[in-house]
Amino acid sequence: MEKLKPFLMWWIVFVTSLVGFGFASQFGLIEQMWVLDISKISSFIISLYILFSIVCGWTAWHVNRKNIDRIISIEWFASNNFIRLGLIGTVIGFILAFSELIVPTGSFSISDIKSLIQVIAEGIAVAFITTLVGLICSTFLQIQIVVIEHFKND
Repeated sequence: MEKLKPFLMWWIVFVTSLVGFGFASQFGLIEQMWVLDISKISSFIISLYILFSIVCGWTAWHVNRKNIDRIISIEWFASNNFIRLGLIGTVIGFILAFSELIVPTGSFSISDIKSLIQVIAEGIAVAFITTLVGLICSTFLQIQIVVIEHFKND
């Protein structure tokens, strides 16, 4: 049973994150993310999170193997890059938001202003969603890695 303890602890953290995604889906947040994030970087981050969580599960199962440090360093690298991907999404979102502000001077109609505000809102939504998803996925993956490292040192 002691040998299974790292894997079971990883499993608890992983299932907790899946329950969180389940609640987000239940409240329509995943669907909203899919619709509002036109860059689809958030979906890419979530896919990578699931992939590297499975790698963490494998690592937790084989925590006492030699050369496991190399795999753990790859997991840390992935975790840190979730934040970077979220920030790339932020930059893309702000580019989308402010690209329409470069318009020739002249008179604006109400419909022009409404469409301009819509484009800005869509870009800002991309910026915030990708940042939030990157931070959440990075945090949950880091928790998994810390659990593995805790048992690696035992």
